[in-house]
Amino acid sequence: MNSVFRLTNVLDKEILQELINDFQENCTNTYPGRRFNVDINYAVKLLNPILKYSLPKNWIVDGGNYFETVVPYRLHCDTGKDRTKKLYYNIVIPLKLWYEDYNPNLNKLIITDQIWNGDAAFFVKGDNALPEYNICITDYEQVENKIEGIDNTLLELCTHLNPRNLEGFSIKKVIDWVPGDIIFFRRHYIHTTSNWRSAGVSQKLGLSLFTSLQ
Repeated sequence: MNSVFRLTNVLDKEILQELINDFQENCTNTYPGRRFNVDINYAVKLLNPILKYSLPKNWIVDGGNYFETVVPYRLHCDTGKDRTKKLYYNIVIPLKLWYEDYNPNLNKLIITDQIWNGDAAFFVKGDNALPEYNICITDYEQVENKIEGIDNTLLELCTHLNPRNLEGFSIKKVIDWVPGDIIFFRRHYIHTTSNWRSAGVSQKLGLSLFTSLQ
């Protein structure tokens, strides 16, 4: 089983619109430049006929959220806060893009080679970032699989980030962010987005589901 993979064109326009409507009707959590809906029950029920055949083993969805954002994401890891869980895969579902003069080559989800086994975190070396649900990590001592220096491709794709954030990180997989696709990757992988503002994207809406083994 690949640790990172993508299913293409699996959600039709009708399902995408149902998910978009669910987000809009139940959106409650707001941060600067971002809105969230943590009620994923309808989404899990709607998507179950597709997702149940996508991953092997006995697993459950035990968290997640819709996210609408006008700002590209930081390096982060969605490990939650319960160390007793047997973390499995993140499932990321792009739902909608707002754009002009779109360049899809600059709108990517980036999975790094680096692994995190602590609580859900932002990786913000060199910044004075504030924690949200995620804690802020500025000392990368506990990050696994670090490299020396910075991956040049990561620097080129992530111009929205302080280069010091990227120290020790390298790219495992760069994935197109396309509504209708479903992206899977192991939950311990630290990940980020490209600077999709440079792709002509002004806003995006997606759904993240977090799974664990039973």
